[in-house]
Amino acid sequence: MATPESLANRVAGILGRPVEEIRLADVSMKLPFLTRHRVHMNRLFPNQTTFWLERPDGGLDQLPAEGAKAIEIVNSVLQAEPAIALDGHRPENPATLVRWVHRGGQGFLASKEFLAKQQPSLKTWIPPALGEEGKRLFTESSSDPKLIVAPDGTFELTFNWFNTAGGVEAWRGQGRGRAFSAVDVQQKVADRTFNYLFA
Repeated sequence: MATPESLANRVAGILGRPVEEIRLADVSMKLPFLTRHRVHMNRLFPNQTTFWLERPDGGLDQLPAEGAKAIEIVNSVLQAEPAIALDGHRPENPATLVRWVHRGGQGFLASKEFLAKQQPSLKTWIPPALGEEGKRLFTESSSDPKLIVAPDGTFELTFNWFNTAGGVEAWRGQGRGRAFSAVDVQQKVADRTFNYLFA
């Protein structure tokens, strides 16, 4: 892995910014299932944050990425990280990876565990005008991620993600073996429906 100084110089060159503006922080602990990659965050301006995935070969990928490039990065990580299971166990790991690569890591992966942790602050998440309907919507959105593998090796990954705009995204990925062929995201709950508490 590269030294912090070397990484800062490379990021500065890619962004076309003075190296003095580059302040990289290692946030790999947010993806603890990665053992051969590191993830770095750089905040240029208050509202401009970029993430950088450092590959085992020393290469750098800027996150988030889009379209075919994003799927290429996800598949590259899966090939280098055999501990990330795609057999139906621990679907939260590939789900988190897919979201980080496509849209960054801000927000929360929905799950029953997430719902349980938010129970003490649920009234703060839900605007008073939504009342019981808001609670039902929040609970319904907090389903566990699912990874279904067919006998022929094809798989489908589905999960929800609470974003920082107060909405919920519904993600769906398909592939075979250890490679995704398609990833799609739809808006499950409109932005600004919930109060995001961690801005």
